[in-house]
Amino acid sequence: MKRIRSRSVLIGAAACASVSVFGYLFNSRVELAFASVLYLLLTIFVAWQARLRAAIVTAVWATVCLDFFFTEPKLALRMISLADFWSVVAFASVALLVSHLSSRIRQQAENLKTQEKRQRALYELSSAALSLYWGDGFGEQLASLVRKTLHAEFVHLWTVRDERNYIAGWSHVEPGSIRAAFMAGRDFDLSRNDIYVRLLKSGVRDIGLLWIKAADTDPFMADSVVPIISSALERARALNNEVTAQSEQLSEQLRTSVLDGLAHAFKTPLTTIALSSAGLAELPDMAREQRSGLANIIRKEADRLNEITQQVLKTARLEWNQVLSRREISLSTLLEEVIHSLGSEAQMRIHVTSRNPALVEADPSVLKIAFEQILENALKYGQAGTEIPIEIRSVKTLVSVSIHNTGSYIQPEEQELIFTRFYRSPSMAYRAAGTGLGLSVARHAVEAHSGKILVQSDIEAGTTFRIDLPAIGEEK
Repeated sequence: MKRIRSRSVLIGAAACASVSVFGYLFNSRVELAFASVLYLLLTIFVAWQARLRAAIVTAVWATVCLDFFFTEPKLALRMISLADFWSVVAFASVALLVSHLSSRIRQQAENLKTQEKRQRALYELSSAALSLYWGDGFGEQLASLVRKTLHAEFVHLWTVRDERNYIAGWSHVEPGSIRAAFMAGRDFDLSRNDIYVRLLKSGVRDIGLLWIKAADTDPFMADSVVPIISSALERARALNNEVTAQSEQLSEQLRTSVLDGLAHAFKTPLTTIALSSAGLAELPDMAREQRSGLANIIRKEADRLNEITQQVLKTARLEWNQVLSRREISLSTLLEEVIHSLGSEAQMRIHVTSRNPALVEADPSVLKIAFEQILENALKYGQAGTEIPIEIRSVKTLVSVSIHNTGSYIQPEEQELIFTRFYRSPSMAYRAAGTGLGLSVARHAVEAHSGKILVQSDIEAGTTFRIDLPAIGEEK
C-alpha cells in the first residue's frame, strides 16, 4: 500500500514538472488549443497510472499552467479574452471528468485482477487440500497451505475433535485465547493488527477455529478459506474413520476365519483318538506293544488338541490389530512343517520344489492354516496314490506357490463359490466329508497377508491352486 502511494506521488510530481517545463519552453511557439490537447493526454496518463488524487492535482496544475503560459497576457494569471477563459474552463472540466472516469476504470480493472488472483489462489488451495495425505501431519500441512495462499505471517488451526493445535509460522497466540475465541461462537476481525479469526463449521456443528495474521488479505478472503478448510478436515476425519472401520472388519473376518480353521483342525485328532480308543475297546487281547502304540497315538493327538485349543482361546482374546504377528519366514520350511503335520500319506504324496529363496513376512501360524486347508483338500479330492507337486517361485515382487492334484475338477462357475463359507461342490461332496469352511479360511488367511489365492481346473489335467504373496520388502 505504501509503495502504491509513493508511486502515485512520484508520477503526479513528474507530470506537474513536465507541464511546467513544457509551458516555459514552448509558450511562445505553441497555441492554446495544441497545449490543451497535450496537457489533457498527460492528465489521462496520470489518471490511468496513478491514483485519482494525483490526477486531480495534475489537472488543476495543468489548468493553471495553461492560463499562465498560453493565454494573453502570457506569464500572468489573468485573461483578457473571454474565449480563452472558456477554453481553460472547458479544459479543466474535461480534465477532471476524464481523470475521474479513467481512475474508476483503472480501479475496476485492478479489482477484476485481484478477484481473478483470489479465485486462482482459492482453487489451488482447494486442489492442494484434496490431495493431502489424511493421516499424520495433515493438520500441519493444511495450516501451511493456508499460510502460503494468504501470504500470512502465521496460521493457527485448532480442532475440537482432538483438541490439537496446528501452526504454520511463528504464532504468539496462547491456547487459552484460542479456546476463548472458539467459546465466543462468532467470527471477528482485528483489522488494525491484520488478524482474522474464523469458526470452522460442518453443517451447524462447530469443528474448530482458524486464526490468521496476514497483512495482504481481507475479511472476504478469510471467509472464503473457511469452507475449504472445514471440508478438508471433515474429509480427513471421514477417511480415517472409513479406513479404521475397514481394518476392523477385515481383521474380524481374519479372526473369524482363523477360528473356523482351528475348529476345522479339531476333526483330524478327534477322528484319530476315536479310532484308537475303539481299537483298544474292541480288541482287549491286543499285544502290549500294540496297546502302547495306540495309547501313544491318543496322547499325541490329545496334545495336539490342547495346542489347537490354546490357539483358539488366544485368537478369541486378540484385539483387531493384534491378530497377525509377522516375521520373516521361509515358505519351503513352512510347507515341510505342514506336510509333516498331515501325516504319513501326505509325506509320501506331497513333494516341494523351490527354484528360488522363498522368503516372506508373515504370521506362520495363520499362513500354516491356509496351506493345511488346501493340502487336505488335495489329499481328499485328488486321485488316490497320485503325487501332489508343490512348486515355489519368486517372480519380481511376488512369491508364488502352486499346488497341483490330478483327479479332481472344479467347474468354471464354481471356481469362485468354493471360497465362500460352507459351500461344497455338489459334484465333489460325495467323495469326502467336510464342512465347506476350509477354502474360505485359506482365502482370508492369504488376503490378510496382502496376497491372492487363485484356482485353475481342467477336467483332464486336474486342479491347481496358486497362492501369491508379497516378497520381503514389498509389503510390511
